[in-house]
Formats: sequence, structure tokens, C-alpha cells
Amino acid sequence: MQLISDLSQATYKDDNGEIKSAKILYQTEEPFDFSGYKEIDAKPHNAYSKHTKGSDAVVIDRLRRTHVQAFSYNASVTTYGKDNSGKTQNTLLPKEGFQGQVAIAPGTPTIFLGYREVNEIHEFEQIKGQEPVITNKRKDLIKHELRENLYRTQEGKSYIEAHTLTNKQYFPNWNVNDIKLLKFIWK
Repeated sequence: MQLISDLSQATYKDDNGEIKSAKILYQTEEPFDFSGYKEIDAKPHNAYSKHTKGSDAVVIDRLRRTHVQAFSYNASVTTYGKDNSGKTQNTLLPKEGFQGQVAIAPGTPTIFLGYREVNEIHEFEQIKGQEPVITNKRKDLIKHELRENLYRTQEGKSYIEAHTLTNKQYFPNWNVNDIKLLKFIWK
């Protein structure tokens, strides 16, 4: 319930540094109507990746490379910064009239805690001495993405900062590097 309260009271700093009430949109259906990118003049995605019902959005090919079909988007007026691999990403801007926007496709995510990535081809192993936890509750992904968006929009955090703070808040007993989303089954 705290998340809902925080979202309803969200604020952001406009271009003049003035604090204003923020509007954050959550949706599952397409189209998204994102308003563009902050850094470049390009048209953003307006739909999820093409998929079939029951398939997994996280696919490992025969060369053990991981490919993720886009099943969620997290847009904010705050600059995105670098992704988990250290690459600077363009900032996806929310729909006109909103300061934050989260879109998550209908489906079942599976979040694994207690595993770590062991190489650059995204293979994972269980961490010794930790009992792994697997959760496939959709609410865990939704609250993570909304809280992350709130950290970015209201507090001006980069993606990495917001993602780390969110994981620490919802999974306080886990090293944030040990939290992996490995599956998303399309509905």
C-alpha cells in the first residue's frame, strides 16, 4: 500500500527546477504512445515484441547468447543513464502529459534470487550457502518497475541507481547482483 500512496503523491522537477505533481501511467495494453527520446529524434516502440502465447520472452540460442523480447518498458522524464552492461541508453519519454510510464505485457515473470551470472554469455549458477528463492508473482515485477520509475521520476535517479535502490528495498537480504529475471511467459 505504501507504493500506491507514494505514486499518488509523486513529484518531479520541471526544466526550471520547480517541483510539481507528477503523473505516472501504468498499462498492460498497447499502444504506448511514448512521446519520443530525450537525446535523439527517433520514433520509439509502440508495441511489445512479436510473440506467441505461452512462449518465453527470454531465449537462449544454441550459442548460449541470451535474447530478450521486449515485454516491458519504463519511461521517465529523468535521463536513463547506463544499463546493467555499462552502455549509455537513450531516455524513453512517457506519453504526453505524464512524467513516468510503465508498460508490462500480460504474462508470468519468474524472478530468481540466489543465483549469479558466471560468464559473458549469461549462464547462471546457484550461490553456495544460499537457499534460492523463485517467485513468479506478477505483482513482484509490477511493484519493482513502478518503484524504479518513481525513483527515477521523483528523485532524479539514473536507471542503475533506481534499479539498485528498488532491489534493496524489496529484497533487503539479497545482494542486488544475485537477483535475476530469467523468464517471462507471454499470456
